[in-house]
Amino acid sequence: MKTFARSTALALAALFFLAVFARPAPAKDYVMLVPMVEGLAEGSFAKVLKEFTATVSKKTGIPLRMEDMKYSKGAKIGKKVLDMVKAGKADVAQMNGLDYLMIKKDVDEVMYPVFSMTLMKKPYTEACAFVRADSSYKTIADLKGKKWAGTDTMHARYLMHIEGIDKPMAEFFGSMAYLLDSDTTKPLDALLAGKMDVYITSGFVVDMVRNANKDYAKGIRELKCAEYEHNWIFLASKNMDKEDIKTLVKTILRAHKDKDFAQFQFMLTAIQGNFIPFKAEEMETTKKILKLALDKGWLKEEQAWLKKNSN
Repeated sequence: MKTFARSTALALAALFFLAVFARPAPAKDYVMLVPMVEGLAEGSFAKVLKEFTATVSKKTGIPLRMEDMKYSKGAKIGKKVLDMVKAGKADVAQMNGLDYLMIKKDVDEVMYPVFSMTLMKKPYTEACAFVRADSSYKTIADLKGKKWAGTDTMHARYLMHIEGIDKPMAEFFGSMAYLLDSDTTKPLDALLAGKMDVYITSGFVVDMVRNANKDYAKGIRELKCAEYEHNWIFLASKNMDKEDIKTLVKTILRAHKDKDFAQFQFMLTAIQGNFIPFKAEEMETTKKILKLALDKGWLKEEQAWLKKNSN
């Protein structure tokens, strides 16, 4: 009888422990939503990210898969990402710094930032102007009346602002041509061919191409760069199990040093980056740029340009 009572007590204790301390598996896979510009979503980068996410899931035992969301270059998609999380179609979502800040109040009711990443060893992208190596331009002001081509325009407006140029791009440049630049080689080829005088975009995008191609490295030079937007920010839904997100984030932040992720470290080497903890204080420049974009009409100018040319 004593043996039976002792066994019963141990069984009840074990059940109590499991009920209180065991973490139930999620009812479905967690989804990490990564918006990608059309043209990139079909490429190898998306495939690598999906494989990376699968490795994180296998290593942690937490069901996680990545899904991409295609969007047109220049589109502001923060609201669409937020709606996906609200609808339960995503649990972790990536946003660019400006997209996040534009709807921060609404986002913060549903999600919270959990990690970010570096690019070219920095937690932010740079707005950079590139010109032909043999050109005589020394400042942004030297580009007055010259040929600009590209997709989005706010990078250019910010560099113009830094040099005290406060006027619409159509009044500053001699001509503006819409050039879909999801494939960075297209504007660089146009620049080398003299079809445009300056290409202005995120610096790391051009740096990666120049590092891989000696013709671009030799024929194109950087005219000016300035800190611009905070890099990718990954946010977790408040509905996620807190222990699950802690485990996932801990694993992802160590990926660049973990032998289990050796097959993906070439990607991190190519962008000279890795995943890092999110720090709100690193958003100050992005906040400044958003205020300028709203106060001075840069955002409206860009959206009008895209609406006119991208349809």
